[in-house]
Amino acid sequence: MVGSAPWVNAQPGERTAAERAWQLAKQTGSNFNFEFRLWQPSGEVTWVLVSLQAKKDNANRVSGYIGTAHDVTQAVTRRVLSEQLIGLLDASHDAILVFDRVGALMFANDYAQQLVGTSETPDLKDAAVQTFVQAIRDQIPRELISSTTSNRWQGEVGFRGADSIMRTLDVVLQIVRDSNGTIEHYSAIARDITESKQTQEELQRQATHDALTNLPNRVLFLRKLSEALDRSRTLKRGVTVLFVDLDKLKDVNDTIGHGVGDQLIVNMAKRLVSATRPSDVVARIGGDEFVILCDGLGDEQVALDVANRMRAAVTGQQILQGFEIETSASIGIAMANSTLLAEMSSSDA
Repeated sequence: MVGSAPWVNAQPGERTAAERAWQLAKQTGSNFNFEFRLWQPSGEVTWVLVSLQAKKDNANRVSGYIGTAHDVTQAVTRRVLSEQLIGLLDASHDAILVFDRVGALMFANDYAQQLVGTSETPDLKDAAVQTFVQAIRDQIPRELISSTTSNRWQGEVGFRGADSIMRTLDVVLQIVRDSNGTIEHYSAIARDITESKQTQEELQRQATHDALTNLPNRVLFLRKLSEALDRSRTLKRGVTVLFVDLDKLKDVNDTIGHGVGDQLIVNMAKRLVSATRPSDVVARIGGDEFVILCDGLGDEQVALDVANRMRAAVTGQQILQGFEIETSASIGIAMANSTLLAEMSSSDA
């Protein structure tokens, strides 16, 4: 209406807010910008932006205002939708990031900022955020970036955050290209799978290692032996296996107790490991049975020397929980041949 304020038909709350803002602008001689809603007879809502600029005379006094009123419904709708989408992204327990083709971060949701370890008011140029983005860029295949057709990649990425903890992330990377195939930006969803990865690795370790001594068990030993035999056939070199049976372990368990017997086994395992080469594999395959795989050892005399060294390592006296225990072992030697693996496999059946 002519002679009335543009917001006269706005909702009461917005009309009051507009009047207050307008009075403040006039008192301070500042420009005026205000958005408000108008309800149309059809029930639709129109958003209006009123922008008024103060006109000042030579004495720098406000002589009037001049400006425009624009229908900004579409812009407001897009902004509200964007805010809603950002709210949804921030509620996600996955890290969500958008960065441009040179790696500059454009967006990171709340969880991404927590995962990276930024401050409470994170800056998209924060060094920790850039380290995070660079870790992703450095570990994705180079051919993915150079390709003009590949637009998606999923894989695991290692990242060390501000807390110095090495994490494993399951990353889905989407590449957005223009009509010419040129990369415009990247979007990435990263899930922290560190705990599940550690659990998986621990389950795999338990499946291949003895629980008491943490040495390889029969399953892993047979795998290592098979690999060594394959190499021996290719490289024409020998493989030796030493079989070590601890003497009188059953007597210790029966007379003193299994706790002392277990401690004795652990001590014997450590002694065997310390007496072998770094390349040898020491495994526990039974209660009192150990095996040592010596890859590349084909000389019988050297094998005997190794066996004597093993015997010396486990022979002697030990005091465990106040009990003096004499330890010794029986050691057998097998040199690599075509039937060794089959014999061990059948003994496990």
